[in-house]
Amino acid sequence: AGPRPPRSGPGARSPTRLRRRGWRAGAMLAWGNAPTDEAGHYVNKNVNWVGKRFYVFYVFVLLVGAFACHSVLVGPLLTPEQGWTLVHVVHGLVNFTVMHYVTGVPADLDNDEFYSLSWWEQLDDGVPWTSKKRNLIIIPVAL
Repeated sequence: AGPRPPRSGPGARSPTRLRRRGWRAGAMLAWGNAPTDEAGHYVNKNVNWVGKRFYVFYVFVLLVGAFACHSVLVGPLLTPEQGWTLVHVVHGLVNFTVMHYVTGVPADLDNDEFYSLSWWEQLDDGVPWTSKKRNLIIIPVAL
């Protein structure tokens, strides 16, 4: 049936949170087998995949999205200027929602270590102006 969450102590879960998040989804990893680093902190799989391959994919998705938007909408419905404005507005709304508004991690694998942090705050442990964060700022501006 799977491990049960502790009833008291540092790893205890509130019944409301267990029902809301579905504690069985990541039970094996969240209570005992979660990967940790040398300092004993949980490895945050929500952001540890960001690297060079991600940036290539990110630029590719931005260019394909912009091309798709312009192919479908520019001409019969919008001028080129309105098309680019639409691309930038949609990109800004999606990025704000995903990077700054939604908190926590999708799978409950971290014993609530990152529960109150947005994706941007989780990236590089909250250190400002790292190369990853600079690239995420510069790439959309350059495009």
